[in-house]
Amino acid sequence: MKTRVYAFILLSIFSLTACKKPKELLYTDIARIQFGPTPSKIPNVSEVTADTAKTQTFVYLPSFILTDTVFFDIYTMGHLSDIDRPFKMKQVQVKNAKNAIADKHYKAFDNPEVSAQYVIKAGTVHTRVPIVLMRDISLREEAYVLRFEVEENDHFKLGQADLLWRKVIFSDLMIRPSIWNEMYSNLYFGTYSEVKHQFMVDVTEQRWDQEFIAKILVDTEQLHYWLSMLKSALIEENRGKEVKDHKRDEFGHLIMFP
Repeated sequence: MKTRVYAFILLSIFSLTACKKPKELLYTDIARIQFGPTPSKIPNVSEVTADTAKTQTFVYLPSFILTDTVFFDIYTMGHLSDIDRPFKMKQVQVKNAKNAIADKHYKAFDNPEVSAQYVIKAGTVHTRVPIVLMRDISLREEAYVLRFEVEENDHFKLGQADLLWRKVIFSDLMIRPSIWNEMYSNLYFGTYSEVKHQFMVDVTEQRWDQEFIAKILVDTEQLHYWLSMLKSALIEENRGKEVKDHKRDEFGHLIMFP
């Protein structure tokens, strides 16, 4: 019963965002599939397109760890089913970007090891989609992008066009978490740079990745605790030095926190 209620709420929220979409997307007797935010964000209509892109890096992991998994959320629209329903995905090339290569940078979507997990279980409307990233040596040189889309198959038609794709940008380098956006740069962290990011990790012994930043942003006490530590460490780093010798990033700019 809870699953049916959840399915109805989910469908209603997605339908609100589809008011200007083709009418067939609103027919609940047609099984459709599309990505969405984590379940905790579902009650907020403005969050429907959240989690479109994620960043990931191997840099925090020991050298013997050769794979890592990023998860995205996917949902169905329409009636519940009493059988398991597999779904399919495909890679989409991104122009003017270093596109990930299947079975070199990520496990291909038709690889039985991962495709077996691309299933909406009977009686459910949601699952987490694992994207298995591979630690190729080329990731030490630059970041690669993997954009992918869900495909129509015998079980599912497609949902809203803007909810059919997701993207992950990954490397084996310090990489800017997507949550470190312009707003949070202005409020808390200042301009992003790899040198600043590494300084923050070294001083606090915390990752300062997507998960950690998201956690402290909702805990004001923790946020200000870490920021105070960083500002104090930066003052100590620069103490007794001329301005020209103060800590700078890879672009030659002074490292600063607002």
